[in-house]
Amino acid sequence: MTNKTGLLKILALVFALVTFIGCEINGSEYEENKEGSTKNPVALIIDKWVNGEIVKLKGDKVDEQWFTFVAAKSTQRVYVKLGTITDMYVYLYDSKSERIGNDFQISGSTGKVGFAEWSVKSGETYYVKVVGRNQNWTGTFWIGFTSMPAQPETVVTSLTSKTWANGNIVSSESGGTGEQWFKFVATADTQYVYFKYNTCTDFDVYVYDSNYNVIGNKFDAGGYGWSSGMIEKTSRLLKTGETYYIKTDNGVGTYWIGFTSFLAPPETSITELRTNIWANGNIIKQTDGGIGEQWFKFVATASTQYIYFKYGSCTDFDVYVYDSDCNLIGKKFDAGGYGWSAGQIEKMSRVLSIGETYFIKTDNGVGTYWLAFNTTGSTPQ
Repeated sequence: MTNKTGLLKILALVFALVTFIGCEINGSEYEENKEGSTKNPVALIIDKWVNGEIVKLKGDKVDEQWFTFVAAKSTQRVYVKLGTITDMYVYLYDSKSERIGNDFQISGSTGKVGFAEWSVKSGETYYVKVVGRNQNWTGTFWIGFTSMPAQPETVVTSLTSKTWANGNIVSSESGGTGEQWFKFVATADTQYVYFKYNTCTDFDVYVYDSNYNVIGNKFDAGGYGWSSGMIEKTSRLLKTGETYYIKTDNGVGTYWIGFTSFLAPPETSITELRTNIWANGNIIKQTDGGIGEQWFKFVATASTQYIYFKYGSCTDFDVYVYDSDCNLIGKKFDAGGYGWSAGQIEKMSRVLSIGETYFIKTDNGVGTYWLAFNTTGSTPQ
């Protein structure tokens, strides 16, 4: 009887142990199959933020969350934005569970954005593991991967040729991305990108092709000595009809941006000249609401054209003559200067092609004057 009782006790213990182990196995399988686990990773959507969360487990175990995506290009960026968790690590694995490159750590305050960039194979599936720094670091975050070197859900503003567009770089601490993106279709092989400063007078500019390769060097827009209202430009050799992207960053505040295929800033008024008729000229400083220059155009009526200047309040400025491809014709002409006064007349000449359109730019002066052209060399009346 005693032996039988002992045997029953042993069987009861074995049953309990098996039941306990079964519960642990089932619990483990459940954990592995939960959303965000290795067996059920959350699918990332290209150029979109996806919610993530690291939760505290029993004991000293550190939770982790898994995501998956199909690479859109050979170099892939994965972005993370901190929420209530403010220190975490990100790892990338291929479909064979082999780790890709180095891990990426991001720490800081809520809203901070960081990214890691890995070399991958376009079209292949990859897995991202996110963990807190240790068991004390839990909370929410956002994660995403992109088709361009910009954060998920970045707004890209389309630019129109010869038109100013509003720019505003908002820091990540203030709820922005710390950068701004624009795109445009090249209207000529040489494009001029203009910046008119407002509260932001110092930032960096990058131009990219449609594959997000940088075109030329970084352009340092503004900086010391530049103030609100002033205009600056950079140029790039591009392909007509192709789409290009502009990124501005490393600054905070508002500005305007535009592009043209000509040397004049966006929305510049170009006065058309008529032979032997004086046209009004007025150069207004950029800091006074002008562009610091003035533009005229005319059609050459002879192979030699004479251009006249009658001085008003402006008696000293520079003059440039361009063809329709923005090539400078001759040298800069120094109009007026020391000894010249209001009412006096001066002239210059250029050898041109009859029937072609030419442009005149005046700058480096302030005030009023008159301008005319003819073929005779005799002063217009």
